[in-house]
Amino acid sequence: MVNLVALQRPLLHGLMKMAGVRPYTVELEPGTAMNFWVPNETLDKPKKGQKPTVKASPTKPVVVLVHGFAAEGIVTWQFQIGALSKKYSVYVPDLLFFGGSATDKADRSPTLQAECLAAGLRKLGVERCTVVGFSYGGMVGFKLAELYPDMVRALVVSGSILAMTCSVSDETMERLGCGSSSELLLPSSVKGLKTLLSIAAHKKLYFPDRLHKDFLEVMFTNRKEREELLEGLVIDTKDPTIPKFPQRIHLLWGENDQIFQQELAHNMKEQLGENATFEGIKKAGRANTDWPPPTIIATIMAKRSKAQIPTEISPNSISPKIRFRPRKILKLSNTPTTKPLTSSSSALPKTLNPLTFKSEINLALQHLRSSDPNLTALIDSYSPPSSFDSGRPFLSLARSILYQQLATKAAQSIYTRFISLCGGEESVVADVVASLSAQQLRNIGVSGRKASYLHDLAEKYSDGTLSDSSILEMDDEALVTMLTVVKGIGAWSVHMFMIFSLRRPDVLPVGDLGVRKGVQLLYGLKDLPKPLEMEQLCEKWRPYRSVGSWYMWRYMEAKGVL
Repeated sequence: MVNLVALQRPLLHGLMKMAGVRPYTVELEPGTAMNFWVPNETLDKPKKGQKPTVKASPTKPVVVLVHGFAAEGIVTWQFQIGALSKKYSVYVPDLLFFGGSATDKADRSPTLQAECLAAGLRKLGVERCTVVGFSYGGMVGFKLAELYPDMVRALVVSGSILAMTCSVSDETMERLGCGSSSELLLPSSVKGLKTLLSIAAHKKLYFPDRLHKDFLEVMFTNRKEREELLEGLVIDTKDPTIPKFPQRIHLLWGENDQIFQQELAHNMKEQLGENATFEGIKKAGRANTDWPPPTIIATIMAKRSKAQIPTEISPNSISPKIRFRPRKILKLSNTPTTKPLTSSSSALPKTLNPLTFKSEINLALQHLRSSDPNLTALIDSYSPPSSFDSGRPFLSLARSILYQQLATKAAQSIYTRFISLCGGEESVVADVVASLSAQQLRNIGVSGRKASYLHDLAEKYSDGTLSDSSILEMDDEALVTMLTVVKGIGAWSVHMFMIFSLRRPDVLPVGDLGVRKGVQLLYGLKDLPKPLEMEQLCEKWRPYRSVGSWYMWRYMEAKGVL
């Protein structure tokens, strides 16, 4: 069967050529090549059967558009290229392992991406440029600006941060209800792709399942290498060093970005200092299809960079082949409005039993039916949970760490090897895990960062901070406090641990995206409920909020969101 996305590629390539850019592959060194879309006028017209060569340096101010993780360059930037190319020399690279770019180097860090990008631009005759980076491309853009201040005159960043620290990575995945960044950003199923799109876009997008399947086949190639790129993003520190950027940096943010929320952008602006500015896009999410017209982006950059580039683009310069919808820009306060994290459930009554047997689950269903009529239809529609999983606390926590930031299949494989290395599940105890060297763990596929998490968990058990018996005795609030002390374990992980391992009946994971979306649909809310609103709406579910949450996940699965 013909792949519809692949079939549209020649059309997209033709439109891009009409918009003013053509593909060109730069050989950086043996084993490393990077594909760029470059201005038509910088390449010669080769004879039939020959490859084009660079004939001239750019004559207009240069804008470099760096794509995110979900798609290659021109797919990400197709709605901006046409408008910008009339007044700017537009360069659109495919980062390594996207599009036609690849390397045989083992390094997977943003630093290597930035170094290759700089080398490629110099070979194309680019000496100075303004960089616009979206998502993953923003991290590469920050690194490019740090390493090559003589090249990058100004930087626009959307939906990205300076560095993905362990704490930010864990908190983000926990809040979104995803086991790993690979699970979110490298979907392998139509359901996973729909989840990614629902998180990224402000407005619900509809495409037939056939198109989702074709997109997965064409756009999500080089999966192994891209998983390694995601691993290479995370740095093992809570307080990364903030470079002193001489460039003007403009943070352009959708007010409904669910992955990197605006509080992060406000905090980053303060860290970057006086050269940084912030602008919020009203009624926009993460996808750059929600961005304002390219005319506004260009005007912003002309103002912010104080560079010698045109200050506006004539409406006549917009390509007639590509249409754009205007977006309102909302200037937001520079003062972040953050709230401290609080536990989502109170201490359990001593008379309340774990969800171990069918009788306890039946009591929970009876209570939920009587206390919240909205749940009755869901309880009638889906089979009740037969029982929740169980396991020794230490084993369950170690498994949670190993599964982080990995696709399910890869995580299962590593977990199986880990069990074998320990000598079986019964041997997964603190002393045995502490005795495993980082090299032994790396040999079975465990990253150095996760090895440090496992060793920290073992250390907390060895020094008496934690034990299986004390964990079983702690109330919910104490569990959140004590377990989040362990490196690599955040509030969402603790909530899942309490529900599925300890079988606690009254846990409400207020940061879980699936539960939040379920509550939004259940009560007909316009926006996703905030944690406090979640607490208020679900108060009637007490003391069986774990079971209510379980039905929210089933509800979202039926809707195709999870």
